[in-house]
Amino acid sequence: MTLEKGIIMSQSEIDYFEKGLYEPIKGLSRPEDAEKILSDKRSYRSFCPHCGDMSVWVPKGRRDFESPFVQMDPSSRMKNYFGGYINFGKAFECSLCHHELVFYFKYEDNKILKVGSYPSYKDIVRGKLMKEIAIPSSKIPRELSTALGLRAQGVLIGAYAYLRRIYETLIEKAAQEAIKNNEFTYEDYKKEHLVERIKKLKKHLPECMQNNPIAYGILSKGIHELSEEDCESAFDLLYELIKNILEETERKRVKEIREKALSAGLQKCAQRFNSSINQTT
Repeated sequence: MTLEKGIIMSQSEIDYFEKGLYEPIKGLSRPEDAEKILSDKRSYRSFCPHCGDMSVWVPKGRRDFESPFVQMDPSSRMKNYFGGYINFGKAFECSLCHHELVFYFKYEDNKILKVGSYPSYKDIVRGKLMKEIAIPSSKIPRELSTALGLRAQGVLIGAYAYLRRIYETLIEKAAQEAIKNNEFTYEDYKKEHLVERIKKLKKHLPECMQNNPIAYGILSKGIHELSEEDCESAFDLLYELIKNILEETERKRVKEIREKALSAGLQKCAQRFNSSINQTT
């Protein structure tokens, strides 16, 4: 999410937008720190799943948890059946369609945790990716948002596996283009190590992919060799790399479409001019 211009606060007070579920929010360790989240008056620019477009989310106020199992009196409204001392939500309103986005928090063991959101972070990110990286006939943006959703739920090894799958899909797609152009055979391609494959596919791979062949060395580590901590330390870097690859691929695709349309338009224009010249002579 992009922060709209406003009062500058520390990162620890805004990182709940990007935080996965059940991760403690840095710097907030007391019940009274909840007020730092609730009093944040800034708006954020991000995707709205309801209206299907980028929008500005405006802070709307606190939302308390409501339990269908426990009747609460006003003096205990900051408590609920989760058992924590403070449970609260912070609402934002879409400036286009006026639907709400609510983040839910829980205070426990000297930590404030994000325990949920509605719409889900995955829905917001998926919509944003599908809008920004609309690769035709491709499941990659959807798989990338699934990786983010798994990360948000703390399933880091699963999220990491999705990133590897996406990276391998991009390489295989480039290989299929090269084989179709008779640049080499599939058998020859499979004999090569990855670094050599990337060299062979130079014309078909985005520049940021060519410049970072080490990325696959990280991604190709066996899942059984990795801990959740290993996956967490690498995820954000690998996610940004793959996002850059997809954005570069999309820019190239759009540029090629525009160049073809421009060329076709100029051809028609030239034919019309030549026809007019011939008619006047």
